[in-house]
Amino acid sequence: MDVDVDLIATLEGRGAATGMPHGTELLALTDAVVLRDFDTLDTCREVVRTALGDAGLADVAATIGSYNAIVKVADATGIELDDDTAEMTADMRADLDLVDRKT
Repeated sequence: MDVDVDLIATLEGRGAATGMPHGTELLALTDAVVLRDFDTLDTCREVVRTALGDAGLADVAATIGSYNAIVKVADATGIELDDDTAEMTADMRADLDLVDRKT
């Protein structure tokens, strides 16, 4: 799928403005998982399941969990971006005001 995604809209929680299909639903589930919002988690999960099916929900859940874990490991250990990744993500990190981050 070739989708032009607005990363700033993603960070600001404006799911519909991201350009990602089902962006609002995906961001709501991501927020519920990462912020441990157990009051809305079941509802968010069912909304994504309705939109994407069981396999889609499983893919989304795996992506949220994997990304969250990888970032925490990198932050905790102080692993710095390799030169290739730093170069490939320079514009994106600048857009998201993450230029000073090393992990």
